[in-house]
Amino acid sequence: MSAPTERALSKNDALTFAASKRPQFRPSHRQFLGTVLLLFILLFLRRPDSLLNAQFWAEDAAVYYNQQILYHFWALVFTPYGGYLDFIPRAIIASAWCLPTVYAPLFCNMVSLLLAAICCGLFVLPAYRYIVESDFERFVICFLLASVPFCDEMSANITNLHWFLTGGAVLIVFRKTDPDAPSGIFPAILIGIAGAAIGCTAALPVLLLPFLLWKLLRYGSTERIWIGLMSAGVAVQAATLVGQHAAEGMSASPNQIVFSTLVAYVYRVVLCMIAGLPGAIWVSQHQLSGVVLSILVLTTIWLGWLYGAGNALARRIVLIGLYLSFSSITMAMVARKGTVSGYSSLVALTAWRGERHFFLSAGILILLVAISIRVRWPEARTSIAAVLLCAIFLAGLLGNFRMPAYTDYHWAAEAGQIDAWRKAWAAGKPVQGVLLKINPGWTIEALPSRVAAATKDSPWEGCVVGTRGNAEVYFVESGRKHRIMDSKWLPDHGLKWPEDRVLLSEADMAKIPPGDAMVQ
Repeated sequence: MSAPTERALSKNDALTFAASKRPQFRPSHRQFLGTVLLLFILLFLRRPDSLLNAQFWAEDAAVYYNQQILYHFWALVFTPYGGYLDFIPRAIIASAWCLPTVYAPLFCNMVSLLLAAICCGLFVLPAYRYIVESDFERFVICFLLASVPFCDEMSANITNLHWFLTGGAVLIVFRKTDPDAPSGIFPAILIGIAGAAIGCTAALPVLLLPFLLWKLLRYGSTERIWIGLMSAGVAVQAATLVGQHAAEGMSASPNQIVFSTLVAYVYRVVLCMIAGLPGAIWVSQHQLSGVVLSILVLTTIWLGWLYGAGNALARRIVLIGLYLSFSSITMAMVARKGTVSGYSSLVALTAWRGERHFFLSAGILILLVAISIRVRWPEARTSIAAVLLCAIFLAGLLGNFRMPAYTDYHWAAEAGQIDAWRKAWAAGKPVQGVLLKINPGWTIEALPSRVAAATKDSPWEGCVVGTRGNAEVYFVESGRKHRIMDSKWLPDHGLKWPEDRVLLSEADMAKIPPGDAMVQ
């Protein structure tokens, strides 16, 4: 009897050892995955056509897809667009490159929804219990973040994905690990890579650089791995922003910027979140300046009360939240020409687009309201606190949740001729340009024409080329660039302006030897 018993025990021990080596999903991991799945569905339901009739949005096609066709990923990864690097959208579009053209928008939109759901769902992790102790209340905050803010232009596209990623970057920086739990090098590397990728994608994470540097000096061991990697990515983005905008001056005075920032905060953050975008527009159209001033005063009193009544942690959250909220809005006022004028009055606003600039502030508002409920009623049951939080933002949820469908430009019908164009362009053959009309009602964008076959020594043969920010354009013929002196020369040779222009880098343009000027 003893031998079989020993064999049975050995077998059980082996099974137990094998099971211990399998990846273990903690309850917090399952909770996070479930939250991400639910948020993905919520974000999809806000605009179902993003997957049911997938199309590209704005720069998705006009910049990222177009440039991926012409130049490929590694030639673009450090090429700024809009004044900053955009690594993750370019990586997504490069991954979509492997798919048939008809499926490229669907892939990009699905990945965008997934990454947005992950960023909105991070707060449910135990690393943020020090901010809001209840797991259920943190889940409700994640739910509200994904469903309440007005996000017409942000929904399911890679062009505006970086605004969701900015929220993820904030959560990464302010995560707090259990000091008694062992910290592994591999998770720290993964977190650092994610932080660095976001840093090289979005502009707003530069606001986090002071906190990253403080953590880098204060923390030790493996924590420094992810902090150092993320700091490097954010620093690269900061250097890019400075290099791209150093010569630009402010388009408005400091007083105008401060005033517009406060007006924008009242309308686009407080009113849009509490009453919904329709409610905010109604206040503006009826010129209820008294309501606007009252909201500003009440918000100031509320934040002052929260700072005074809360503990040391709550006070820090208020200060950091206000810093991130107002500095992010101010960046939009300074960097986006014409934005200040849209908020130059307490009433009759003219700026109702650009909601992406207020997404971070909207998320911070949800958090501050949730903390206020706990400061005022610390003994309240979790369910009661969660219901009260939802009730405060109910009108915003009803007014902002559904997004109008994109105009149908029949991407599936266009995909065949795009595939044919891609094949001919990749082979260096002469090819007629393809015109694309894209949301949100932009002018027609184009894949350019090539009127002569490319060669190994002259890859841009038969193309109209130029560089960004330079009005001079050239036609490449016999391996040389010939400056076009008369715009009438183009249509006479089967080319169009500006549809057929291919933008090259300064380095690529310098490689093409000059030739004679092209005149009519």
